[in-house]
Order: sequence, then C-alpha cells, then structure tokens
Amino acid sequence: MYPQYGLYAYSEGRFTERARKMWFDGVPVLFLPGNSGSHMQARSLASVALRKALSKGYQYHFDFFSISYNEELSGLYGGVLQSQTKFAAACISKILSLYKSNRYTKTVPSSVILIGHSMGGLIAKRLLAYPSTINSTSIAISLAAPLEAPVVNVDAAMDDYYMLMNLEWDTYINNNLEMKQNKVLISFGNGPRDVLIPSGLTSSNDSYINALTTSVPGVWASPDHVCIVWCKQLVMVINRYLFSIVDPVTEQVVEDHQLLKSHATRYFQANRSMTLSPDIPRANISMVADAFWYEDNRRIYQISRPQIDKTTYLMIRLVKFPQNRFVAVEAVNVDDKEWIFGCNAKYTYFSYRYCKHAVSLSELSRWTGAANDFGKRKLATINLHKIREVYPDWSHVIVKVSPTKKPIVLNVDVNDYASRQIEVDLPSDLMFGKFEILKETEQESLYYELVLKDFTTLHQAYLLHVEPTAGCKATQYHVSAEFHVPWAPNYENYHYFTQSKQTPMKLRLYRSNPNITAGLEATEHVKVTLLLDPQCTYSI
Repeated sequence: MYPQYGLYAYSEGRFTERARKMWFDGVPVLFLPGNSGSHMQARSLASVALRKALSKGYQYHFDFFSISYNEELSGLYGGVLQSQTKFAAACISKILSLYKSNRYTKTVPSSVILIGHSMGGLIAKRLLAYPSTINSTSIAISLAAPLEAPVVNVDAAMDDYYMLMNLEWDTYINNNLEMKQNKVLISFGNGPRDVLIPSGLTSSNDSYINALTTSVPGVWASPDHVCIVWCKQLVMVINRYLFSIVDPVTEQVVEDHQLLKSHATRYFQANRSMTLSPDIPRANISMVADAFWYEDNRRIYQISRPQIDKTTYLMIRLVKFPQNRFVAVEAVNVDDKEWIFGCNAKYTYFSYRYCKHAVSLSELSRWTGAANDFGKRKLATINLHKIREVYPDWSHVIVKVSPTKKPIVLNVDVNDYASRQIEVDLPSDLMFGKFEILKETEQESLYYELVLKDFTTLHQAYLLHVEPTAGCKATQYHVSAEFHVPWAPNYENYHYFTQSKQTPMKLRLYRSNPNITAGLEATEHVKVTLLLDPQCTYSI
C-alpha cells in the first residue's frame, strides 16, 4: 500500500538470526520517527533494553520494531501524516500477527507499546484513539512532540489532522470512562535546548504525565530536539519504567492500568509535598536498637563523615515552637531507599533513647539534581507541625544512614519556614543591572525559597545570580537552584552554582499563567528553591 515506507525489527549479536526468522516472544514496542527522522533512531532505547534484560537475567525482554517513513518532512507538510498513520496502524496489526502461541511463549501479546519522536509522537497519540488500533494500544510515550498544536500550521491538511485526532479522542476515549482509564499517554518536552519545538507545545490535556526532561528524576538535563532519542539519562529512565510494568508471570505488560500509572508517577515525577497525603499507605519498619542514635540540639548544622561503619539514626525532635515548624534535610551519598521516618523514641537501650518501630516518610523526600563530582543528593522537606498534628504521639523525625564506604554529608536546617520565603519584586523590563534580593543569607543555612510574584508571561526572562560572600573560605561549594512553575507541573528546571561554575541561572516560562491570560488575578506564583552549601553565606 505504501511502498516508500518500511517496518524493521531491531536485534544485535546472537539474537539477530532469530529476528531474521521472525521468531519473536517478547513484549512488542513500536518506535515512530518524526520529521525527517530515521527508523535507526530506535537503536538507543532498543539496545539498552536488550542489554538490561541480559544483564539482569530477566525471563522476559522487549522486541523493538521501528518504522521508516522515508525521512518525510511531516513537520512541514501535513499531507503525509494521514498516510503515515495508516501505515503505522497496519504495522501494529502485522507485529501482533508475528506472535504465535506455543510452548516457548507464556502469553501472546494483545497490545503494542508506542514510542514516538517529534511528529511520530503525534501519530502515537492518535493511534491510541484510532478506530483500527484503539484495542491494540494502551501505552504511548511521546518525545518532543507538538501535541498541543503544530509549530508551523502551514496547510489545511495539518490543521485537519489535529482536528481529527482531537475528535477521535473526544469520541472514543474522553466520553468513555472505562476506555480512558485504559490509556496511558506520557509526553516529554526538552526544555531550553530544543529550538525547534517550544516546550509549551509538548503537553496535552489527554496525557497522564506532561514533563520536561529537566524535571524527570535522574535526568535533569535538556537535550536538543534530536538528541532526546539517545539522551542516556532519559533512555535509562524510560527502560526502567518499561521493565517495571511487565508481569513476570505472563511476561507481558500488566493489565492493571492503575499500576501502569503509579509506576509512571514513580519514575517520571518527583515528590514535592511537605505534608502527608491521607491516601498513601506507609510502611511500618522495625528499627535497630544496637545502632548509633544521635540527637543534635542545634537547629542548623552539618554532619560530615568519610564513611559510616555502623547504622546511624539522626534524631530531629518534634516540638511546638514556631522556629521549629519546618525542616529541610539534604543527604549526600545516602543510598537507603527508605531513609527518613517518624516515630516515638520512648524506649531506652543502655544510655540512649530509641524507636522500636517507625513509619516511613519517603513520600516527603526526593532525589535532587547535583553537579558532577558532588555526589548523589536526596532532599526531604517536612512541615514538622503538621506531622505532630497527624501523629501526636511521635517524638522525632529520624534520618537513617546505613554502613557505607562513601563519604556522607547530612545538612539539616530547622526553621520557621516563613523567614526562608522571600517575596521578590522583579526588576522592570528596562532595568539591565543587577537587582539585589538578599545581601547575605543566614549563617550555615541550607534552604531558601524565592517567590517571584509578577513572573507570569512568556516574554519575561531573568538571570539569577547566587554568589558566595567575601568571607567564604571554602575551596569548593555546591548550590542548587530549582525553578518551579505551579501552573505547569513537572516543568521544573535545575541549575548548579559551584566554585568552577558561576554562570547565572536563566529563568524563563514555557506556559503563561492561565489566570493572567484570562484576565484574572494570579493565585499561584513561580518559585525558586535554593539548596545552599552551609560552608558559606551568599548574596542573591
């Protein structure tokens, strides 16, 4: 039907002969390239998936297929999108027909996972609602795809394609609750380095998750438009998600769509809550009495050790004083999955108090970005007074560090929270010099929030400088800044200030505040969270 197009299967090494003989027994994944894209762009995702399955010894694996669209310019001419969609739909049927029930396969797949780059991501979204593939697709991941609107609406065919896609979604999915629950669309934008697709166009109201790669835990980077298909950090995270949603019993994707969504949240979103959710179950964990239980009476301090020989529990007391309302804890090189807890230290072991059992507070913690050579970092932000209201019998929040040969740093900052929130009056558009926000931060402090109240529209842009004061004697330091836009969740951006990297952070928006564009008053404000190095004080 379309001789200019082609369907390919990816394989390498000793598995190549199986692919040539059309022997497939894994989980099918179809890659759709974008404007002037190649079917060979699937290689990074496919190769990592194959090597992960082999190195981990999994009984299941992924079969990657890829479409060649003859490098058509689908982003500039909408007339090819319809034929590309029809060919992709035919490919899905063909792929599923390759799987036969035999003694080597536990379950024959009934659906194909879609991964689309650029305009291929747009086609992937449509295939979720396309009449001939609606029952054979449930998961689609779009990479730098203009899902909201075309970058350049050059012809009527492009306009018609978006209109048909939205009509199919409204008719077959949005008006059918059961069908909508079975569809998982995840869309990624690139951030500032993508000069072809504005990141604001990569989101969709139909997506379960819209995210910039700069906000995805473990990625925290902005690739350019094409590099997103081989960005190592993103390729690794996508593959972790794919492997997490396979049922080892059937060796196919799980049928529980709530599990698909919860795992997507786990891998592609960071926790940013400061208070406990009543809907999340929490693990009750036994603690070790014969450990090093340590409580520091200071509110702001740093603990640094070259290694940890014995399990250590750092105790942060829960008290009702206003200056003890909030705590930020930054942990460097702490690998424990469950590392922060709440408990009642009512038991004694020799001369110190300890907890027999504790409740995990990991939902209030997250991995946070860091510059190279400054260690892996976790951050927990906790409203201590809210914790006391929910668990009035608790006496402490506990930070756990297991034995390790790595150097460990714990930065603790207990404060009233309000004094660390600075409302910033932004300089006028005609002011080109530096505008001082804070002359000097508090001694040994870790946590600050800058609230940018009038930062609301796309045309605004600023540079944020964080510089150590003259009294800083540290030979090296690390400050991270996280840019958070409340009306665009998962659009966070990170920047790092170190002794060797003192360039300012570029602040810009990808979506205007919807209240402002509607002529209403802004109720939410852009925020920059600063994690300072306690060795120095800083001017902002």
